[in-house]
Amino acid sequence: MKRLIAAIALTGGALRLRKSARHQSRERQRDARAALAGGDNDLVGVCGLSCAAPGATPLDEERLGARMIENTIDYVSLPGEAEYNDRAHESAVRHNRVILAAHD
Repeated sequence: MKRLIAAIALTGGALRLRKSARHQSRERQRDARAALAGGDNDLVGVCGLSCAAPGATPLDEERLGARMIENTIDYVSLPGEAEYNDRAHESAVRHNRVILAAHD
């Protein structure tokens, strides 16, 4: 039952990620600029063997803070997980470039 619930949650998350303009390149960068304007300096991260914000150093994460994209994992066992993880990683990289550039 737990596996079924996880599959449903992941599938829903993957569908939202694919459909959501927020995770497309230009939109993610625009979201990052809006976050900065609102005082939100958080980096965005993904989880694999560990959780980290792509493109940022551990010092950057400590200094600025980081929040993880939900349902990113290191073990791919369900359809859509690999694509979800790849898109989440790309989205985090784009977001973090904008945030880090503002703090250089």
